[in-house]
Amino acid sequence: MKKIIWIILLLAVIQTGKSQQATRHELSFWGGGGLSSIQYSLSIGEHKPGYGGLAGMGYTFFFHPNWGVMTGAEFAVYNGKARIDNASDAYAAIDDENDTFTKLVDVYNFEENQRAYYLNIPLMFQYQGNGTNKFYAALGAKIGIPVGGKYKSAGDYVTRGKYPFTKDIFENMPEHGFGTYDDLKADESIKWNTNFQLSVEAGYKWQLRENLQLYTGMYFDYGLSDIRKIKNSPQTLLGDNASNPAEFTVNSIIQSHYTVENGTEGYVGRMNTISFGVKARIAFSLF
Repeated sequence: MKKIIWIILLLAVIQTGKSQQATRHELSFWGGGGLSSIQYSLSIGEHKPGYGGLAGMGYTFFFHPNWGVMTGAEFAVYNGKARIDNASDAYAAIDDENDTFTKLVDVYNFEENQRAYYLNIPLMFQYQGNGTNKFYAALGAKIGIPVGGKYKSAGDYVTRGKYPFTKDIFENMPEHGFGTYDDLKADESIKWNTNFQLSVEAGYKWQLRENLQLYTGMYFDYGLSDIRKIKNSPQTLLGDNASNPAEFTVNSIIQSHYTVENGTEGYVGRMNTISFGVKARIAFSLF
């Protein structure tokens, strides 16, 4: 009889230990989406926010029934869009005969879409209420490691040339790169800086089964850092090729400048990310 009692007590202790451990460790997988924008101001033109999403996995350790800390890895996509109806630029250039002249460029109906891919590493502190189904909230930070990016642009351009030895303006000379060029396009990769974000999440935690939970809620991430990766020397929106004047490179508006009275000015100011949307997370209690 004593042996049976001891066995029952031992099984109870083991089961209690398993139950306590299950409430202390969670492995989770999540996905979400909504506003996921590369935010910036434009000196010329209009900026529009973008939409995207995120997906990830993480581990949460509950050091208290109501408190835990979570980390993991998350893949996120951010988008932005710029539009310029019309703009003009004039800058010094060198032609195919090595002569210096002033390049006059007018751009119309220009649009550019930017995309950034990040691997986010979150560190979040989570609070949850009591009961089977409960309110939860999380607050923390994310470090975003850039893993890729691209820009796509299209626009109409009119180019002309003005030489110091004459008052004439040269145009409609495509062999010298002067003319009308409709729908010039670019689809190129672009690099970004590391992103540091503040992150907030809140919602409801549902107990589906003994070791299975579902989180449903809203999230908000705000980027604190400038994610632009600016080149050392200013470049124009329409890049020239002195050896082949009829060949152009359409640069990103992010890294391009235009001429002003005292030098050059960038089209784009500080760039950061903002995300807001809905999120679902499935969590498994670990033993």
